[in-house]
Amino acid sequence: MITARLEVSTIRLDCGTQSRANIKQDAVSEYSVLMTTGVEFPPIDVFHDGNHYYLAHGFHRCLAAIRANIKEFPCVVHGGTLQDALWFSLGTNISNGERRDGADKRRAVELALSKFPDKTQQEVADHVGCARSYVAKVGGELVTSDKFTLPATRKGKDGKSRPTKYKTQEAEPTPIPLKIDGEIRAQYYDDGLAIPNERPRVQSADEESEQPKFDCAASVKRIYAASLLLAADELMRVEAFIKSIRAVSATKTTQ
Repeated sequence: MITARLEVSTIRLDCGTQSRANIKQDAVSEYSVLMTTGVEFPPIDVFHDGNHYYLAHGFHRCLAAIRANIKEFPCVVHGGTLQDALWFSLGTNISNGERRDGADKRRAVELALSKFPDKTQQEVADHVGCARSYVAKVGGELVTSDKFTLPATRKGKDGKSRPTKYKTQEAEPTPIPLKIDGEIRAQYYDDGLAIPNERPRVQSADEESEQPKFDCAASVKRIYAASLLLAADELMRVEAFIKSIRAVSATKTTQ
């Protein structure tokens, strides 16, 4: 790894190493203006395979340099392939630079799963900077929509291969007929979203009267009565035991 100034025209931005969902043009414009005033920006990261320089980190800066008509830009040059550049890109902008938003994070996970199928879910989560459960969720959605084919097995941290599993989306439930304002409509369980332009269904007085109601006072009385019966039964047992002891004592005394 070395640091050098490279001609911007020799850096490849068109090889699929951009891990963001979209380039933020406002950031490119802001950087471009600052560059024309002489502000120095940190080097960008490129990977060199002996033939090409693949941009891995610093797309906003590189595009700003092109817009500002800057011919050369400082670069950290890593030795590696196009795949190495992409993997590096997937782990950038987690805590610095132009932060990733939700769409950027999802695209990074999708690229990691599709381009690096041998990586475990935990490896992807650690590299991209998200929870393993999120990787499983995105993978399940990709499998369900046929956008991603699961490898048959994955190798775990212990070196053993196990069948690959992802959390897939549940099938949409069958609509349940629901009577609203005298008309039959279909209502789905869709995270509590209300039916458009409809009032919530309210139980009628007849329906409410049919529902069994819990009577707290009556329940307390029943429990109290049952406890009294148990106490009385136990008291009778004790009295009978005492009488038997007294009878045995009296018999021994007379002898």
